[in-house]
Amino acid sequence: MALAITEIIRNILPNIGVVVNPDGTYRVGVEDVNSDEILAAIQDLVTGIVLAASTAVIGKVGHDITTFGSVTVVGVAATPTALAASSTPAKYAKVQNNPANTGRAAVGDSAVDETAASVEGLILYPGESTPWIPCDNLTDIYIDVAVNGEKLLVIYVN
Repeated sequence: MALAITEIIRNILPNIGVVVNPDGTYRVGVEDVNSDEILAAIQDLVTGIVLAASTAVIGKVGHDITTFGSVTVVGVAATPTALAASSTPAKYAKVQNNPANTGRAAVGDSAVDETAASVEGLILYPGESTPWIPCDNLTDIYIDVAVNGEKLLVIYVN
């Protein structure tokens, strides 16, 4: 079974190598392949979807993302503000400090604090954005801004 899986992964990622140890366990070696490619190949195996390069499949997509949305959050300086005022289910969110802003912003939990003396959260300068943040609801993610009224842009998927 492990050898069959290895062959499938090798078709997707030709630079992967597998060594059978004397005790029967397997060791995987990879050359010039990043961890995202490996993770994607393993996720495809787990979901039962394995596609060769330049192929397409109609039907199952392999994820359960059903909604894409965006919101603009207006910040109040020194006041943590949730990305959404009411329940907004989301699996991932990405926050950008609007490039037109003049001050920095912070993204984090309800204790987020942008002030230089006690930074809590991820600091974003104008134009910078977070990586995709896993979450359950936009109400779980907060922002704080340096300048009243500055806007943060949010995209999310659910």
